[in-house]
Amino acid sequence: MKANILYQLVSTCAVLFLIVFLAGCDANPATPVAAAQPASTMTPTPVATPTQAATPTPLLPTPTVAGTGITFREFTGSDFSISYLYSWQTSQQSRSGGANQPKIEEYAFMAADNISGLHIMRHGQQLAVGDNVNELLGAQLSCSQGDTSLPAKVTIGGVTWSQYDLVCLLASTYYEVRDLYTVTPTGGHTEILYGTYQQVGNGAVFPDFATASKTYFEPMVESFKFK
Repeated sequence: MKANILYQLVSTCAVLFLIVFLAGCDANPATPVAAAQPASTMTPTPVATPTQAATPTPLLPTPTVAGTGITFREFTGSDFSISYLYSWQTSQQSRSGGANQPKIEEYAFMAADNISGLHIMRHGQQLAVGDNVNELLGAQLSCSQGDTSLPAKVTIGGVTWSQYDLVCLLASTYYEVRDLYTVTPTGGHTEILYGTYQQVGNGAVFPDFATASKTYFEPMVESFKFK
């Protein structure tokens, strides 16, 4: 009989203990864990800071015949420098000079009329007087000797150059060309050629050769320097 009572007491205590335990669990429910948010896979694209192209520093203006003033800026080639009119367009190209020879480099500085301009050839060849006129001008001209009163030799940047003048026929109009060339131990053959129409009509956008030579071309040639 006592054993049954003891058994019932133990069972009752166990039931009470279970009820208390469950009540404690209900009083402290587990806090649910929030679902993880997926990380964004998009990376913002950095905004590039705009840069401004460098503006070449102009040289001192050279007065024109009309007294308005023109501005030059410096151009640097592979091994030389020259000043040219600020408003003129420049271009350059190179081609093979042959086996074991440096490339022939050609530079052009052209006025707005696309006819008046100065050209430079580096590492070319001089076979005869005026033989590079058509090559540099990109045209087929019939030329003859021009002003014979020019000095045969001139000095530019401490270097002696040969000089001669040609008059060519271009579009039924005479086109005068001044050609200078030199050969130096370090620079090889260099030729400078410049020209424009010998005479121009009223309303022309560019002066005749004599005026253009004095105003534009001679300052350019005098600025030429080997590095």
